[in-house]
Formats: sequence, structure tokens, C-alpha cells
Amino acid sequence: MKARESRWPGVALLLLWAAACFVFFQWFYRYHLFFNEQNHLFTFTTSQLLGYFDKPAWLACLAGDFLTQFFYYAYAGPAVLTLALMGTALLARAAARRLGLASSVSTVLALVLATVEAVTFFDAGHELSSLVALALGIAAFIATSMVWNHNHWWPAIFYPIAAGATYWMAGYGVWVLMALWVADVICHKHKNRYYLMAWMLALAVTAFEVWVAAEKCYLRLDDALAWPGVGRLSKPDFDLEADLEADNNYYFGRYDRIVATVQRTEHPTPLQTLFYNMVMARQGRLPDVLLSTQPTELGTLYTVGPTTPKLIINTMPELYWTVGDMMYAERAALLASTFSPHNHNARMLKRMAEVNLVTADTLAACKYLNILSNTLAYRRWAVAHHPATMTPAVREEIEAKRTMVNKQDTLRIGDHARTILRELVRSNPDNIVALDYLLCTDLQIADLPSFKADYDALCMANGKPRLKPLYQQALCICLAVEQADLDTWQRYIKLTEVRHAWKNYNDNPANPMFAGSYWRYYDVAMKQSQ
Repeated sequence: MKARESRWPGVALLLLWAAACFVFFQWFYRYHLFFNEQNHLFTFTTSQLLGYFDKPAWLACLAGDFLTQFFYYAYAGPAVLTLALMGTALLARAAARRLGLASSVSTVLALVLATVEAVTFFDAGHELSSLVALALGIAAFIATSMVWNHNHWWPAIFYPIAAGATYWMAGYGVWVLMALWVADVICHKHKNRYYLMAWMLALAVTAFEVWVAAEKCYLRLDDALAWPGVGRLSKPDFDLEADLEADNNYYFGRYDRIVATVQRTEHPTPLQTLFYNMVMARQGRLPDVLLSTQPTELGTLYTVGPTTPKLIINTMPELYWTVGDMMYAERAALLASTFSPHNHNARMLKRMAEVNLVTADTLAACKYLNILSNTLAYRRWAVAHHPATMTPAVREEIEAKRTMVNKQDTLRIGDHARTILRELVRSNPDNIVALDYLLCTDLQIADLPSFKADYDALCMANGKPRLKPLYQQALCICLAVEQADLDTWQRYIKLTEVRHAWKNYNDNPANPMFAGSYWRYYDVAMKQSQ
């Protein structure tokens, strides 16, 4: 009875740890898990299932990717991660008990291991299959310790087979298994003369498998040794969590949350500002808020290269989709997919399906939709977007995007944002999103000659001046530099309050009332460039 009661403190400690882990990943680190899920699309197809046998650790990778798909769901994702960590902790506790350690010591060691593994998930790119590989290695030790006989020779044959099978199924978990074998001998002070032979044969078999994996499975030697990947200790990155939250709020169309977050945050991150500006552009309000956040981000000045953060690469398809360039939206989605594990990125597949629906390439769209229809999380989305079962809301969005498609000659060198935006507006003068993005990009870099040329060609020439205070303020500077006559001023500057404010600014530029004006922004930019 006393032995049973003595277990309760350990059980309570495990439950308390599990509750803390769940709370943290649900309410403080939720979007890291969602980002992880987006890059590990799991499909119930024979081709993907067979693909796990192309490399070692097939069982760890299969189980890890299967469980990762539940990260898509609120509460379910943190619960799955917590259960996986607790399962590993319980296995570690059982292994410690088999090594002869006391129950309390075993519990503490198990919780230390679970905590270390939980910390590795602070890294958004850490894979659940790594944790599964660790758990399988510990489970293999428990299984082999049950049949180990320290007085016979036959383990010398059994252990190499167990080591080879463990590497095949769990990858680096085999090193955990072999380390625990050594710990078992040390703890129990075995003097079996066959043990060294068994351990050396197991190491030789594993080394051979690592060599085969490196040569035949397109893995580098260090990757083959640590496959499917060993986690590294990381501190929580709450700035990245904020960026991921903004990214996913935009992805799910929760634009009001993005606006509320940025407006109440004193210093929003650049990516938060980017998504905020994209929301405002969709609503035709980008010129009204461009200078409300400093520094401001539009995304048009990003260049994608080897050192570009993954989140920015994933953002580019959203930007091109927002302004209406389908060709570059698809190109950016394909590029982002190459940076995903196994090239499985759910969001990029969805974007490529939407792009091909807009461009009326039904066969290509159905290819991506058929892939998504074999998933747990995206099956309904695929049905709603399939041409045969498309919902009215989706059809309306697709038709709206078709009016924004670039109809100009798109044969060009590079993806210069200003060229793309000009072509979009020329293709559809009513594409206010692209127009505002073009003009605001000019103003962001204080390129007033380009701004004036774009405004003349795309607004004044069409008889549709874009009467926004930001643009009127910038035009005041342009006209002053050109020393324009009164008629020109009257033709461009239609807002009387801007004309009066311009006179007052010239009389007293230090007046705090002009702190948010483009005139102050331009003067600061000019001083910084000198």
C-alpha cells in the first residue's frame, strides 16, 4: 500500500508538467506549431507512404508526419505534442527503472528529458519525427533488455539485428539504444565476455547502414548519422511568434485581428506591418496608413535569395496574389515549396491551385486539388474549390481575381516589383490594390520622379486622379521642384486642406502637427541619404 502511495507525487508532477506544456504551446506558442504543420503535408496516398522507405527512420518519419497534421487544429496540436512528450518521458522513466534507478530519480530524469525535448520545439523548423525517433530508441532498449541474458553467447547475434532494425525504423534512435546498453552494463556491473562482442557487432552493422544511407539515400554523412534530425536547444522567439500570428491571420482572412494588433502595438515587427499594409491595400486604404507605422514594409523591396528567411519566402505568394499577378504568385509558391521538408507545403499547393483556377488551367488546378483531397485538414477546402463542386463564394473570388490578371507582355529579366505593378495597372486601371502598391513603393523609397511619372501615366492620363492626402502631399514637393505654374498646381492639387497645409509647412516645418505628413518623411529621408 505504501509503495502505491509513493507513486502519487511522481504522477502529480508528470500531470502538472503536462498541463504547463499544453498551456504554453496552446496560448503562447500556437503559431509555431501551425507553421510546422504547413510544411509537412501528409497525404493518405500510396506514393507518399512508400516514399518513407526511401530513407532510414521510416517509422519515425511516418509517425511524426502523421501526428504533425493535427497541429493544424487548435487544442489538438498542443495536445498531440504534449502527449508525445509525455509518452517519451514515460518510456524514459521505464528505461531508468530497468537500469535500477529509484522511482523518484527516474521521474526527475524523465521530466528533464521531456523538458529538453520541449525546448527543441521552440525552433519552428523542428520536426516531430525527431521526438518519435528518440522514443523508438528508448522503446527498443526496453524491449531488448527484457530478453537480454548476461550468461549466454546468443545476444552477440541478437543485438546487431536489433541495432540494424532500430536504425532502419528510428534513425538516430539507434544511438540512444546503444548508449542505454552501455548504461545497463555499467549500472548492473555485468562481466559478460560476450557483451563487448555484441556491442561491437551492433556498431559495425549500424555503421554499415549509415554508409548505405549516405551513398544510396542522398544523405550527407552527418545527416545520415542524425537522421531524421536531432533537435537543438532554442530560446522562445516571441517576435517570430508574432510574425507567424500575423501571417496566419492574413491566411485565414482574419484581417480585423491584424489591424487591431498593429494599432495597439507601439513597435510592430516588419512582417506585422507588411500584413497590415496588405490588409489596408485590399480595402483601398493603404495611402491613409502608410506612414502610421515606422519603419513601414510593403514587401515590394524584398529580394529572395539563399539567406532570405523562410517566412518571407512564404509571404511572397500572398503579396503577388493580393496585387493580382498570377504568374509571380505561382512562381513564388513553387519557390517556397522547394524550401519545405520533402517539398510538402500545404499553403503553396493551395495557392497554386487557386492560381490555375484563375488562369482557367483546370487540369493543373485539379492536380493540386486531388492531392489536397487526400489530406485530413484540407479535404473540405479542396472540395469547395474543385470546378465541379465550387462554392459561390469561391467562384466570386476567382472571378474577381481574373479581372486583375496581367495582360501585358510578361517576358522580362527579373521580378522588378515596379515593372510588375505598372503592368497590372495598365491591364486593369481599376486595380486599386496594385496602383496603391506602386505609388506607395515609390514614396517609401522617396523616389519622387518615379512617383510623378507613375501618377501621370496611370492616374492623370486616364482622367482618374487618386485623391489621397499622401499623394497630394508628395505632388506638392514634385510641383515645387518643377517650379510649376498656378494652373498646374490647380490641376494636380485638388484637396484645399493640403494646399493650405503645404504653405504652413513651409512657414514652420518643425510644427508637431506635420509629424505624420509625407513632407516630414521626405525631409528625414533626404537627410539620411546625404
